[in-house]
Amino acid sequence: MKLENITCIFGRFARATVFLNMSFLTIVGFGSRFEKLFPKPVSVGDKENVEKALEHARRLRANLGGTDILQPLQNILSSSPEEYYNRQLFVLTDGEVTNTNEVISLVRSNADSTRVFSFGIGPYSR
Repeated sequence: MKLENITCIFGRFARATVFLNMSFLTIVGFGSRFEKLFPKPVSVGDKENVEKALEHARRLRANLGGTDILQPLQNILSSSPEEYYNRQLFVLTDGEVTNTNEVISLVRSNADSTRVFSFGIGPYSR
């Protein structure tokens, strides 16, 4: 799948989520390192947050090296979800994860507060 298609999918998802004014959003790019767009989740009820996320998605490039998903997941899951909310985490990856068992174990240990949806894109996804 081309990066343009990923941006389009994210854009549609973000626009649809706007209708859920009490939802929260953050974007974390990952590779050999990870970068957060927002330091903590922000409300999608604030149009400025959604516009910033959409602009970020438009500029998104696979330029952070590698596919180390464990560190960003640990960082995200170490913080508590917003009060009264279950966290839903959408992971877009090339699928070339080398420490799969550790990642699955971490996700399972947080299943009471977080639902994780992964989407493998590219030659290594299966």
